[in-house]
Amino acid sequence: MKSYLFWQCFVTTGLLFMTSCMNTAIAKDDKEDVLWKGSKAYEKRVSFFSLKPKEAFELAWKEHERLKHPIFSQEPEFIVGQWYWFGKATKTEIPLAGYYVNGASGKVEYRRSEKVIKAGTKKLPKGAWLKE
Repeated sequence: MKSYLFWQCFVTTGLLFMTSCMNTAIAKDDKEDVLWKGSKAYEKRVSFFSLKPKEAFELAWKEHERLKHPIFSQEPEFIVGQWYWFGKATKTEIPLAGYYVNGASGKVEYRRSEKVIKAGTKKLPKGAWLKE
């Protein structure tokens, strides 16, 4: 009987620890971390989201039909924290203004910005979005 209780407690503790680690992996990633499409970090982050890029695009497109700000790709170029980005990009520079879709909740926001980031940038610049 003692052995059974030991193993039951051991397994339960292990499962709680693993779940905690998985949630911490996302929570520890700063809200301003930029993960680029095609990177291992991007793919890992997407694997934790309930929304995949295609579903996020569909939500962004519905918002685009209402607001009419441009979207040039059906795939997000990057993720910031837990947000997919959809907007207008060139090969070397990406304006931060665009539609942001939360990969966990599905919430969609259009964020205004005058800032631009270079491809491969790891963090957002300070004051990335304009206050409304």
